[in-house]
Amino acid sequence: MPWPFDGPAAWREQHDGRAWWHVADDWCYLGCAATLEEAQALAAAPAHFDLDTYQILAPRLAQWMPQAVPLSVHRPFTLTAPEAPAEAPRPARIPAGQTARKAPSAAAQQPLGLFAD
Repeated sequence: MPWPFDGPAAWREQHDGRAWWHVADDWCYLGCAATLEEAQALAAAPAHFDLDTYQILAPRLAQWMPQAVPLSVHRPFTLTAPEAPAEAPRPARIPAGQTARKAPSAAAQQPLGLFAD
């Protein structure tokens, strides 16, 4: 279901004599504020999609949409690639000619066979 507004929107909720404004944009919940001016400031925050938030807001759209107030803040949407994981450091290479080589042992010089003397 597409977001029904051109940008962020706020809707008012009242409970036990208190009221606050919820702010969302493109199915991203941006927070709640005491005043519509504070809600406007919340709308400037970057939006991060969350599937759980979408699943909470989408079924209730018909309930709060008549009370929703479109907010005038528009942010550019940019997609960024995730950072590549850091590679493990490689062990230092030993320059050729500086490696310690052992002479083969006497046991290693004897031929292997089934019928050794």
